[in-house]
Amino acid sequence: MTITLGVYEIAALIIALAFLALILFLIPALIQVRRTVKEMEDLTSESKRTVESLNHLLKKTGAHADDIEELVKKVREVGLKYTGIAETVADNIKSPVISLISILLGLEGGLKRLFRKDKDKEGGGKDVNG
Repeated sequence: MTITLGVYEIAALIIALAFLALILFLIPALIQVRRTVKEMEDLTSESKRTVESLNHLLKKTGAHADDIEELVKKVREVGLKYTGIAETVADNIKSPVISLISILLGLEGGLKRLFRKDKDKEGGGKDVNG
C-alpha cells in the first residue's frame, strides 16, 4: 500500500493543516475577546449607575449650595452691621470715658495739692527767707 499524493493534494493538506493551526491559535484569542466584551458591558452598566448616583448627589449639593450661599450673605450682612454698631458704640463711649478720665485726673491732682498745702501749714510752712 503506497500512498501517492499529487501536488494539489499536498497543497490542500498543507492548507488544511495551516487552517487547523490558525483555528487553534484563534480560539484563546476569541475567548479573551469575549471576556473583554463582557467586562466592558459590566463596566458600562457600573458607569451608568455611578453617573446616576453622581447626578443625584449633584442635585442635592446644588440645592444645599443655594442655602449655603444665602447663609453666607446673611453672615456678611450681620458682620457689616456689627462693624457699624461697634464703631457707633465706640464713638458714643469714647466721649464720656474721656470726660470721666479727665475729671478723675483733675480730682486726683486737686486732692494731692489740697493735702500737700495742709501738710505745709501744719509744719509751720516753708521758710521764705531761707
